[in-house]
Amino acid sequence: MKIGILTYYGDLNCGTNLQAYATMLAIRRKFPLALVEIIDFHGFKQDIKPYKTDMTLATLYNDAARILKYRRFVRRRLEVSREYIIRDVQKALDHIQSKQYDCIYVGADTLLELDRLPNTYDGLSSYWLSSQVLANKYLLAASAKNVSYELLSEIQKKKMRDTILSYSGISVRDMATMRLISHFIPKEKIDLIADPTFTLDIDYNHVESYIRSKKKYDFDQPIIGFHTLKDDLWAKEVAFQLKNKGYKIASLRPAHWADYILNDMSPLEQLGIYKYFKCMITHRFHDSIFAIINNTPVVNYSPDLTFANNKGESKHEDLLKLFGLKDSCFIENRTQMTAVAIIEKIISSIDYFTSHLLEIQEKRIQLREEYYNFLDKTISS
Repeated sequence: MKIGILTYYGDLNCGTNLQAYATMLAIRRKFPLALVEIIDFHGFKQDIKPYKTDMTLATLYNDAARILKYRRFVRRRLEVSREYIIRDVQKALDHIQSKQYDCIYVGADTLLELDRLPNTYDGLSSYWLSSQVLANKYLLAASAKNVSYELLSEIQKKKMRDTILSYSGISVRDMATMRLISHFIPKEKIDLIADPTFTLDIDYNHVESYIRSKKKYDFDQPIIGFHTLKDDLWAKEVAFQLKNKGYKIASLRPAHWADYILNDMSPLEQLGIYKYFKCMITHRFHDSIFAIINNTPVVNYSPDLTFANNKGESKHEDLLKLFGLKDSCFIENRTQMTAVAIIEKIISSIDYFTSHLLEIQEKRIQLREEYYNFLDKTISS
């Protein structure tokens, strides 16, 4: 059997690459005799650029090292030796069909989004596939990000219905995507499962080797991790107040106010770094997952309103709701964030994790099992 995985991968986003890796490992675990591969296709050019904000020669050198590590990850871990960028939807579908897969899993990540379509294009992206692609097709923890049924054109609704009805099984990662697809098939036919990265087993050898290379950084100190946006003006003040409380500040992007700049990690190194943080402050969806699976408290905020659909639903909020973390760990509007509010969230996040750690760990195990249960259903279908 030949199985293809249609997903995002290859840019400088740790979560994007690790979800592809986790998906591949999980499917290979369930289909040990099959040929399982990431489909060598991108519908757009990958974003592979160094950070410009607070750039120095040191951070530029780190970014160059990070780019090389990510390229190595794609070649060695994802086992993709050549990648094709095909923006034309029909040509992309023809490329996928030419692979002659018996089965195609579509997911995870927000690859069902429509944000990347040309303004004049009235249709779906190639990541939705179509009924013309002949294979047993499954949506696997896929997300449509901010797509709202009410804002679709009639042509898009028809194409979406046709392609959804051509799938042999459907699982989605968030309620917003379930709501969208339930306009075309009954909710009972849609499984809600978590991101595949919850199935990853962390090999701490990667991050421990990385830490040993950072001889000037003391990871035995209490550290708060930051992964902020360049225009998060509150970050500097929060860092200053935390330093006064005895914390060191580690930033995953260049930031002149941070004690440790960690912008040179590989995906597998970053996966384990959260273990060394007392709390993680981030706008990234997968940062929150990686903090949770490292038993590290997290404060998450949505980058902007485009990450939510017209009902205000977002993947960030859905994730934290799964663990009962929304009230203590989520900030909905980052433009209203103040240093005081962030400090309060850090305290509430640490307190909640400390008192509910066993429940969080049990939920994590449950999500892992539900993911594998859906894969089992695809085997028997």
